[in-house]
Amino acid sequence: MSNYVKLYKRLSKFPAGTSIFNIALSRKSPYVSQLKPKVSELRQGYAQIDIAKRKALHNHLGTIDSNALFTLSQLTMGLSIETAIPKNRRWIPVGANVEYVKLAQTAVTATCDCTDLDFGQDNIEVSVTVKDTNGEPVQRAVIQLNVSAK
Repeated sequence: MSNYVKLYKRLSKFPAGTSIFNIALSRKSPYVSQLKPKVSELRQGYAQIDIAKRKALHNHLGTIDSNALFTLSQLTMGLSIETAIPKNRRWIPVGANVEYVKLAQTAVTATCDCTDLDFGQDNIEVSVTVKDTNGEPVQRAVIQLNVSAK
């Protein structure tokens, strides 16, 4: 079990535990702190992260900006990968294909499942889906990773 999953499980037992985890995650990756991400589920190879619809993330249309959505996708993928990849392997993103399905007019939730990935390969693709509060996709991303030995 990864350190992230252990810490999340340990902190989740306390009233403000998940908030502490979310603050720590934002400090680990300061760029994403602007999203104010909230990890709603984390287990080995799987991450689910929510962000609220806030004015600070709006574009000129009053919806969540596409850059914020992609940053959320990268964060969700990264946390999911970190909980799944073997300790003797490392990863780096090398590309992405992003499809913006519809405007994000509500809070959104990103999910990424890496439980079935083959980390023995040098190049893998990881899918992330971002959905609105109605459960409808607003963004789909496929992020290409280069995986190598440490």
